[in-house]
Amino acid sequence: MMMQNMQIQVTANGKKAEKMFDKYMCYCKNGDEALEKSISDAEAKISQLESQIGEEAAEKKQLEADVQEALQSRTEAKEAIAKATSIREKEAAAYAKFKSDSDTNIAALSKAIPAIEQGMAGSFLQTRDASVLRQLSVSADMNSADRDVLASFLESGDSYAPRSGEIVGILKQMKEEMSKDLEEATTIENQRIASYKSLVAAKTKEINACTKAIETKTARIGTLGVQLAGAENDLEDTKEGLAEDQKFLADLDKNCELKKKEWAVYKEEMANELLALADTIKVLNDDDALELFKKTLPSASSSFVQVKVSASAMRERVLKVLKAARSAGQKADPRLDLIEMAMRGRKNGFEKIIKMIDELMVNLGKEQEADNEKKAYCLDELDKAEDKKKGLDADISDLDKAIADEEEAIATLKSEIAALEDGVKTLDKEVADATSTRKEEHDDFVASMAQNNNAKDVLNFAKKSSQ
Repeated sequence: MMMQNMQIQVTANGKKAEKMFDKYMCYCKNGDEALEKSISDAEAKISQLESQIGEEAAEKKQLEADVQEALQSRTEAKEAIAKATSIREKEAAAYAKFKSDSDTNIAALSKAIPAIEQGMAGSFLQTRDASVLRQLSVSADMNSADRDVLASFLESGDSYAPRSGEIVGILKQMKEEMSKDLEEATTIENQRIASYKSLVAAKTKEINACTKAIETKTARIGTLGVQLAGAENDLEDTKEGLAEDQKFLADLDKNCELKKKEWAVYKEEMANELLALADTIKVLNDDDALELFKKTLPSASSSFVQVKVSASAMRERVLKVLKAARSAGQKADPRLDLIEMAMRGRKNGFEKIIKMIDELMVNLGKEQEADNEKKAYCLDELDKAEDKKKGLDADISDLDKAIADEEEAIATLKSEIAALEDGVKTLDKEVADATSTRKEEHDDFVASMAQNNNAKDVLNFAKKSSQ
């Protein structure tokens, strides 16, 4: 029965091998078309991947340049704020000092004028405000005649009472000019404060826009880096697959011829094996062999020696057949080795081995079931990963739209900044025009004074005022 089962198994294996050989031959006839299509698809994919890598690399490079530009712009904006703040602090300190001095001088003049008008010049000269006037008589911008008159009054006091009207006129003119200078300085200071606040607001918006652009583009650079790495790996794998397909296509004819030779050898070996099995079965089914088997059965008329001799002869005969089958030139068969081992064993059978084989088959069946479960789990996980990938692709699309919106907002901010800069330039022009108008009014005032007073003193006053 074992030999017959082996014969059936060999025949079945031969049919399977023939089926595989026919498929391989079919592939030899039609495989070149599939390989050429695979090669063409790989070449198209390589071209697409190279184009994608080039575009993404260029985009990544541009984004890196944009980030560097944004970093530089943000640094420049911060430096501009720091510089403007430093200048503003100096201007504020200068204005504060000028205002304090002007307030002190105007207060002193405000006390001096009514005191002189009421004839209280002597008592006034003893006050602290008189010392302020003495200092003004030295440092104030006035003509020499007025300076001499004022200095004489501050030194002599009551002796200059007849000229108190002239002294009061000088002091009123000084107070008026100081008040106007303080008012102009206050206006300029307010304009400078407004300009400073406008500059700081504009630069702050620029800094925030640059910071947001840096964060967004840095994140995009990271995403592109991951995509580039994946595309480069895919390109490398595709090139390797293309090389293998090209090599396989080049060796297809040679491999097909080699397969034909191997099939011829296999058919010859299978025929020899079937022939050996048929001879063995014929020997075992022979009438002489049947008689010998009957003699091996224990009976009352047979002795132990006769049974032993008959069984030994049968084993020797079977071993000779197996040896003849092996010497026919076919390759070693583990099943024939198993039969030969059973014949030489004499006493113990293969029940334990058969049991172990059965247990092994059961274990292999369980492992196959576990593998099937793992396969189902893997397929499920692959579906989940595919769904997750689709969700990530949708998120990427949304982020791209958000990036486009932010870029549009940045362009809008740039246009607003340009408009603010134009406004600052217009304001500077208006300040320059106002300064020029003020200078013309001052010159007209000087010319008018020249007609009513001493021309030389007025011209000296105008010269000092312009300086």
